[in-house]
Amino acid sequence: MATGHPAARAAGDDPAPLLSVRGAVKNYGLVQALRGADLTVGRGEVHGLLGANGAGKSTLVKILAGLAKPDEGDFAIDGVPFRPGSIREAAAAGVRLAHQELAIVPALSVRQNLHLGRYLHPELAGAKERERAYTELFEEWGLDISLDAVMRELSPAHQATVALAKTLVGSGRLLILDEPTASLGPKEVSGLFSIIRRRVEAGAGVIFVSHRLGEVSRLCDAITVLRNGQRVHDGPMEGVDEHALADLIAHDAGGDRRRAERTTTAPAASVKKSASPDGPLLSVSGLRLQSRVDDVSFEVNPGEIVGIAGLVGAGRTEVLEALVGLRRVVSGEISLGGRAYQPRDPARALKQGVVLVPEERLAQAIFTQRDIVFNFSSSRFRTLGGGPGGILSRRSRYRESAQRLAESLRLKARSLNDSIMSLSGGNQQKVVLGRATVDGLRLLLLDEPTRGVDVGARYDFQQMVRGLADQGVGVVYVSSELAELEYCDRIVVMVEGRATVQFDNDDGFDEDELTRLCFLRAGAAAVEQA
Repeated sequence: MATGHPAARAAGDDPAPLLSVRGAVKNYGLVQALRGADLTVGRGEVHGLLGANGAGKSTLVKILAGLAKPDEGDFAIDGVPFRPGSIREAAAAGVRLAHQELAIVPALSVRQNLHLGRYLHPELAGAKERERAYTELFEEWGLDISLDAVMRELSPAHQATVALAKTLVGSGRLLILDEPTASLGPKEVSGLFSIIRRRVEAGAGVIFVSHRLGEVSRLCDAITVLRNGQRVHDGPMEGVDEHALADLIAHDAGGDRRRAERTTTAPAASVKKSASPDGPLLSVSGLRLQSRVDDVSFEVNPGEIVGIAGLVGAGRTEVLEALVGLRRVVSGEISLGGRAYQPRDPARALKQGVVLVPEERLAQAIFTQRDIVFNFSSSRFRTLGGGPGGILSRRSRYRESAQRLAESLRLKARSLNDSIMSLSGGNQQKVVLGRATVDGLRLLLLDEPTRGVDVGARYDFQQMVRGLADQGVGVVYVSSELAELEYCDRIVVMVEGRATVQFDNDDGFDEDELTRLCFLRAGAAAVEQA
């Protein structure tokens, strides 16, 4: 339930609300991120800003925080025109943004990290005054965090609270919190909500961006829903439940879509397709990790593409990382080919035929300073090189292997001796996929594989993945663009670290329904499927 601020609910009648946005337009090349979006936030109000991936939420809050400039639109704070050209200008107007991604430096202390955000608080001029304010905030939060602690030694939840503290401390008039609870535990979430309530009672406004609809229902006084860069709903939170919110976000406001009529839909891990007589290739049961993943179960059969749908913070990436040994498994069972599977690192996973294509291509998947041949061949040095373990370099073998892969993948490159950075994003991703197709590949894990890839290259990529599946390779495919999951054989939905629903994808793909399921927590999804 919302906390209840009658004055805030009447803010729509106030001729000068705390924040007024009218007709916001923002284009990135040919992509129109905002198409005349509106937003009104009253004083003393927690305002939920909702929408599916790509709805325009992040673009709008970046404009308000001075991180992006709008192409069109009228913006006002307390009735005064407001169009910040920088973060400092926004901060001077009392607007503070807590980014979705943690803005911390792991090697520095808590004190040093907090002082890096000093420009956000012009009202806290001295270092001692800032430190006293942060210490009081942590006490208010009920947290025992030393300012001398090194950030990387803190738990993920405490790292997140330090990042959030830069927004919450001081006298900000408009606090923008973008997915603030994604890395927090129940204790930290409860403390954060208490702080938010006290801030709004003092007259501040809060924009709460979250995919966690239960938290939106519990905290927010009013909501705005964006879809395709436009406002499609705004109003009080009172009387709106999680199902109604999911309907609004997923373009099903009439509620007349079939909700539980898909006969193939069932609780996670209960549906099997193309079952192998020898059992599933991969079986994950009750997987729990140190953070973000609480209860995930699913299976992958040989030659099957299983898509994992979910929103930011659902735990999809963490599941894939656990399957190659990058995350410690707290509990649960994983088997590969009918045998217990406990990878300690990606190298050991590779020996068992399990390969991850990570989400961040430039940072994690390619050697930016090397040529195309090197990037194609880096996973094959042991088999292509000479001497024990392939220790001796054999450039001619590397080039022959790279040439075969380039031809099979229809790579567009002037020369394989060129830098990998000379390729388009789509062709870079083809190289990454080619490197992953090692001898003995059994299970391919793809995390946002077509991000930053054009339409034509996406089609080629999907055809390549289907070709691998036709050869018996099992594939787990994670994508935030839910439409891409249409070509998967089966889809698993993850919400807040849990696999809530899964279904065979042979009964008509419904992107709106899938979007709605991504917003429903385990209990709500189970009720719908009953």
